[in-house]
Amino acid sequence: MLNIRCFIGLFIPENVKQDIVKIQNIISQLPVVCKMVEYENLHINLSFLGEVGEGHVGSIASKLENICSKYNKFEIEVGGIKFIPNEKYIRVIVLDVLDPSNKLKALSSKITQKIGGDSKPPHITLCRVKYVKEKDKFLDNIRKLKSELTHKFNVNSISLIKSELTKGGPIYTIVKECQLGGGLHE
Repeated sequence: MLNIRCFIGLFIPENVKQDIVKIQNIISQLPVVCKMVEYENLHINLSFLGEVGEGHVGSIASKLENICSKYNKFEIEVGGIKFIPNEKYIRVIVLDVLDPSNKLKALSSKITQKIGGDSKPPHITLCRVKYVKEKDKFLDNIRKLKSELTHKFNVNSISLIKSELTKGGPIYTIVKECQLGGGLHE
């Protein structure tokens, strides 16, 4: 039986992705060597499942559908640039995902509780950093950018996503998209 590399998450609306690409283009002009996340791969990861047996994918999709049916659609906000692990040692540059209602956090928690996986605070990865050439200049420019992108958008669905690693970067394929329903969590 084959294993499939999977995660549970949501893709970003087109209008938000277009603004994210503008931020990525600005970052690419700064003194940093990095690999940008491809336009079509911009997403928010709720639970990384890793290698899953092909026979378990249907069960995971069914559990996800059941969870999503119990949550209403809700709004989140994207904005603010952050560094992983931190500003002193930058490996990944991300956009923060703000969840003032805590609905995304509750949904993510329910997914990891019922399905499993590894969950991190929600964010949108912009790029993976190899090294920063002139850190002070780079950080000054990033601080100017921090308020450039603030978007609110509705979360209408959550997807089980297959991640196939290739030399050209990962290829993401939606295995199952689950609409949020009119459920218990208002």
